[in-house]
Amino acid sequence: MHKITASSSITIKAEPKDVFKYISQPKYFYLWNPSLRSLSSDKPLKLNSQFESESVILKNISIKSNNTVTDYIEDKKIVFENSFGLIKYKQIYNLKRSRNIYTILKLKVDIITKSQILGLTTPVLTRLANNELKMDLNSLKVVVENKIDYKNLITAEF
Repeated sequence: MHKITASSSITIKAEPKDVFKYISQPKYFYLWNPSLRSLSSDKPLKLNSQFESESVILKNISIKSNNTVTDYIEDKKIVFENSFGLIKYKQIYNLKRSRNIYTILKLKVDIITKSQILGLTTPVLTRLANNELKMDLNSLKVVVENKIDYKNLITAEF
């Protein structure tokens, strides 16, 4: 058994409830997670919610996940756990109000695999996972601070 832990945090100029909306409603996941290819649900999540997802890593490696919300405190915390496939993971999102209208969002991901090959590349995978988290959180920051929704994307002029 091999475990990789990655973590990142970011300060977002928005109320925790506004940030939480984007991380607790799958319909918004596509806006800030560029590796996401599909989701089985777009309904708001709550404790014990389940949904399937498919993401692409390292250009063209597809990973399918069966996700369950295992911890949920509205506007403060949400935890997703994947229990399917070669790679299992736990994503922990913690939100904390900072100053007036700022939110500190901390994201920790534990990745567990039985694969010997992946175990041998733990240092490289840890760096890749940390970079992925930073990219996702930076994308989330842009989406939340600019209040981007699908309506914005459809009417945006390029």
